[in-house]
Amino acid sequence: MPNPIYLSKCWVIGWLPLVLSLQQAHAHANPLPPAIVSYKTVDDSKMPPSVAAVPVLPGSLETTQNDVTPFAAAGVIGPSVMGDRLLTSAASASPAPAAPPERLASLPPSSLSQVPPPASAPAKKEPKSVAPRLERFFAGARSGSPWPTAITPPDRPQNKPQPADGALPEGGLDPELGMIQVADPRVDPELGTLQLRNPLQDPELGILQLRQIVPAPGRRPVVFLSTYVTASNSDNVFLVEDPIQGRFGDNFVRPGISLIAFPSIGPQTNLLVSAETNLLRYEEQNRSNYDELRFRAGVRHRFSDRVYGQLSFSSQLLFREGYTDQFFSNSGVELTLNRRDVLTPQLTLDSFYQGQIYFSDPDQFSNVLNSVGTYLGYRISPRWDAGIGYRLTISDFTRQSRHETYQRITGQLRYAITPAVRISLFGGLSYGRSTEPRISFDDTFFGISIDATIPIF
Repeated sequence: MPNPIYLSKCWVIGWLPLVLSLQQAHAHANPLPPAIVSYKTVDDSKMPPSVAAVPVLPGSLETTQNDVTPFAAAGVIGPSVMGDRLLTSAASASPAPAAPPERLASLPPSSLSQVPPPASAPAKKEPKSVAPRLERFFAGARSGSPWPTAITPPDRPQNKPQPADGALPEGGLDPELGMIQVADPRVDPELGTLQLRNPLQDPELGILQLRQIVPAPGRRPVVFLSTYVTASNSDNVFLVEDPIQGRFGDNFVRPGISLIAFPSIGPQTNLLVSAETNLLRYEEQNRSNYDELRFRAGVRHRFSDRVYGQLSFSSQLLFREGYTDQFFSNSGVELTLNRRDVLTPQLTLDSFYQGQIYFSDPDQFSNVLNSVGTYLGYRISPRWDAGIGYRLTISDFTRQSRHETYQRITGQLRYAITPAVRISLFGGLSYGRSTEPRISFDDTFFGISIDATIPIF
């Protein structure tokens, strides 16, 4: 509820312009001699200090910065700004002491005539009516415009002069409103102290932690189409050393294509089904060209992140060029164990064991093979990698007295054109021995290959 004393003060000060306007109109109707100054005194106990004992001069209420009366120019009173008009006020400035009327009366007329005239002498003003001021006063009250009065309500900006350095009044006191106290915005008179609640904390559930929702992984493809082509040179393409001709070296090309299905049948277990065909074409020994069909079906199980095992059945068929005549078949069971060790973020070591039992037609080539090997791979960049591999194979034939041991060392440099297409440069050598005198495993080879694997569905 507003303060009654504050409302009374605003009512008295709000009517002050009307009283001053009536006084001015009376002064125009009954002009006094120039040397006489009249004072309109208001009871100081009922008015703020800024408007108490305001000397009123004829025409002073309508005086602007370009219309200063001779008495203000002579230092009799000092101008004070209130709103956008000039009023004489004892509180807004420190005017020179007003000369008593006797001193003004004793001044010769020539002294007043020496006062310089204003910049633009206004025309003689006619007596003004009080009605326009009342209309402007009440119109301002109805429209809510901040018409300047002796005091401005707290919700409106005050157009009062501030100290030159922008400091607050001494002692934190306002000459009209008294001591101003700023209320704490966190304290409400009805609700009490307001406390901001953490949006991540619930009064019943406690602190709520947002969990990132990981989208469900998409369905991984299970069927792939792989194609490849290899061009190579070998010093001993048939692994045979003829007593007359010696070894047969040649260049050959081997293109191939395969279809692989790898569906999952358990959390760590997959089926493996594949079918592939290869064409082997020699440059000089073209009478030995052949075509190959190979089928495989098996199960692969991952024992850990680094170890997996595979058990499969395979069948190999060899045909004369153009798939016209089958001259060899080889079927068997394969067991493979593979382990990968990550030595550094770029360096990996793969090691494996492979056991194979083959039944051939003609059966004289049936055998049992055991192989161990390792491959050290180094990732140069996301697209480049290199590696070197070693493989030892021991072969025992079941239908003849024949035993063979041979080793192969291979190095390769591979570049990934895309994640699905890679090109490789490789080279190496092999050596070994056999109980069959015509068999020789000594060989040096090198070549280039390109392969691509495309997921189908």
